[in-house]
Amino acid sequence: YDFSHSFGKDNQLSNAKLIDNSIYAMHRLPLIGELELDNGYRHQIQNATANDNPAYSRPTAKKSTSANAWDIGLNYKLPQGQKLYVKYNQSFRFANIDEFWSFDPNPPYRVFNGALLRPQNDKTYQVGGDLLIGATKITASLYHTTTSNQIRYDSFNDTNINDPHNIKRKGIYLSTISPINDKLTVYINSNLQNVSYADGPNQGQSTPLAPHLSTAGRINYKADDHWSVGTIVNHVSSQYYAGAQDLYNNRNGSYPITSITNFYKKIPSYTVTDVYANYKNGHWDAQVTLKNLTNSNYATYGGMGFVTQPSTSNWAYYYYPSDPRSVLVTLSYNF
Repeated sequence: YDFSHSFGKDNQLSNAKLIDNSIYAMHRLPLIGELELDNGYRHQIQNATANDNPAYSRPTAKKSTSANAWDIGLNYKLPQGQKLYVKYNQSFRFANIDEFWSFDPNPPYRVFNGALLRPQNDKTYQVGGDLLIGATKITASLYHTTTSNQIRYDSFNDTNINDPHNIKRKGIYLSTISPINDKLTVYINSNLQNVSYADGPNQGQSTPLAPHLSTAGRINYKADDHWSVGTIVNHVSSQYYAGAQDLYNNRNGSYPITSITNFYKKIPSYTVTDVYANYKNGHWDAQVTLKNLTNSNYATYGGMGFVTQPSTSNWAYYYYPSDPRSVLVTLSYNF
């Protein structure tokens, strides 16, 4: 992967590259009747290289890191493809390329700290199943995840960090597929969660950018073997801006905040509707989507930091607006 960042001409001269190699194995062991033990393991090694603008005479930054993922669980098979399961697993996330760079108040105004970022680690307990009620297929699960070394942006220090404190996620996931008839199908996916710090100075506080509810509904009408049309409605509840906790924990005269509760503000909830028409013929698949049908004004990301404006500069909230109404056309060939 190559990444160029937008600092004038530097975006033509700075780049980064990632090379990932991994090995994995999966195993299923029948136990008693329809009960089986499922387990798997994966080891991944990432080599990263970053080059700055040669004019700044900075050396090439390199790093090599590795992480493990594994999964172990019991799976009980039921008739008609149904099942119940309980499992415990570990997963990881390496830093994205855009997270390798951070801001420096001194020229050349950026630093490479990718070598300092450790892989994010998630351990999850989960119980769930796939069930049929009439013609409706239901996939549901309860989960509890503990995240360590979460990779995020530190607004106070203008750098990407591994959060030193653990984060816990508890939630319910529900997905349904309901065929109304041979042409009309309704799909629903929902996630209800509570995300908070498990320890540290913000223990018990909700983490930013973690909405309690996200749900999506889709209605698909298959006109014939080639044409289908549909609509997708996505709803995301309000969520806290990123960065407020960093500034509160490092507060001084610039922002004499006395209450973290009063300091918290939320990105408003939003509902966005898309409509689409899809055409399939052999290996070809074409789709036209009218996104954000109602031209809603909304944001999926926002934070608090030192914001520079034409007339003043100060600590303030900011957000990145999402796209207005637009048309997306895709064409693919499936081998």
